[in-house]
Amino acid sequence: MKKHRYPFIKKFSDHNGNYYIYDVHTNRIVEVNKIVYDIINFFDINSNDVIINKAQKLYDRKNLETAVTEIYSYITNHGIFLSDRPRVIEFGLSYDELKEKLENEVKGLTLNVTNNCNLSCRYCPYNEDNMSQEMRPKINMEKDVALAAIDFFFRHNQRARKENIIVSFYGGEPILNFEVIKACVEYVKSKYKDFCNNTHFIINTNGTLLDEDVISYLVTNNKVFLHISLDGPEAVHDGNRIYKDGSGTFKTIVRNLERIRQKDINYYENCIALKPVIAPPFDLISLDNFFFENSEKFLKIDDSKIFFNYVFTYKIKYLNGFDIKKLKEKLRKQQNFVFGSFIRELTEKGFAKPSLGRKLMLDMLYKIYKRNYYSRLPEKWVFRSFCVPGGLKPFIDVDGKVGICESTGCILDIGNIYNDYDLEKIISIINKVMKICNQECRTCWAIRFCNVCFAWLIYNDEIDLNKMHIMCSALKKALVRSFLWYVYILKRNPKSLESLC
Repeated sequence: MKKHRYPFIKKFSDHNGNYYIYDVHTNRIVEVNKIVYDIINFFDINSNDVIINKAQKLYDRKNLETAVTEIYSYITNHGIFLSDRPRVIEFGLSYDELKEKLENEVKGLTLNVTNNCNLSCRYCPYNEDNMSQEMRPKINMEKDVALAAIDFFFRHNQRARKENIIVSFYGGEPILNFEVIKACVEYVKSKYKDFCNNTHFIINTNGTLLDEDVISYLVTNNKVFLHISLDGPEAVHDGNRIYKDGSGTFKTIVRNLERIRQKDINYYENCIALKPVIAPPFDLISLDNFFFENSEKFLKIDDSKIFFNYVFTYKIKYLNGFDIKKLKEKLRKQQNFVFGSFIRELTEKGFAKPSLGRKLMLDMLYKIYKRNYYSRLPEKWVFRSFCVPGGLKPFIDVDGKVGICESTGCILDIGNIYNDYDLEKIISIINKVMKICNQECRTCWAIRFCNVCFAWLIYNDEIDLNKMHIMCSALKKALVRSFLWYVYILKRNPKSLESLC
């Protein structure tokens, strides 16, 4: 490893005067006194006298000497506060391993069956008012392209067929091309019938076009799941998810959900999930009340089938009408409220009922709680969050082009269903991204928790470093906040963390 002067750490403190250091090498969080917390910044390859001289304006020499001794004890006895960084970041697969996974181990498939949509959602990057990239042609995927995409997938799925297979339909609004969706489902049933039992279909829909014919087909094909965009109560939802004439869509979606529930309660309870988008102007308290506090629990959708995401507004005009500084402060206060409510209930009762705070914090808290401890970082670091591009769930566009996933789309394509994957282009993308990771990530304190992926870096048809910086900044802020909540729980009711498992 290249020698670095300062320990590989992240410092953080709470409002009660408690000081902590997260040590990247060991993955441990250490509570320290104020002097250690302050002088760790000076702690490098210099001598003790140099360190003490740098800090003697802050503390007297005796206390400084004690703190220096304590830091050395951490280093020598526990391997904490080491200064080395990984020498290199690698993708982790050889050329042959990459080729094998793309040829035989593709896990799932996303079909972009249409670029058309019947809505004009304010935060949608493909809303004409937001477009900062080239307009997508407003066309549907033809049936022959869709079936060829199914064949492409199963041709590359030879060694993964015993696992659950997910085929997703995406848009635009996929229901606008429902005949092609039905053709795909029936095609798999007939041509790949040996895999029907472990093949599931998901339609990602805005929920406004679920008429009687569509509902009847769905409830008789319980392998076809619906993921419906519903952003919260009417005032919140209709603030962003609107028809082209500006009218709201909430009442239509609720009416359609109720029709499904009345027609087949089993399908409703087992095959429908909600995917709310948390977007400006932000009202997290209303979302919490709507999805979790209401005694009826909105139309009886189980909380395990509600998946929240924050809107990503990179390079779109949606935010132009907001005061960004005030908006960030508003979101921070609302997050503190819903997170605090969840944490207080958890520490006081030993468990916490489903809530928005729990939903938004659970993954990170669980990851911190269940983290492993280590002696040191390896010299060669591999981010496990990177998929094989196009090997996890390739995105097939309306014309048959292949993209990495639904998050990147096909603006940067990596092949097509007729001529197969472009392996050289995929390797070129990997190499460019790994070069950036070696420049940006080797010295980042969040490296063990980072879920960086290709979608973080790709915008339009290029690698966009600024997009990555935005994603990285958001992750690190969330991680520090989660560290603080984690140590808060440890001090008050550490056993309550088991209830998160």
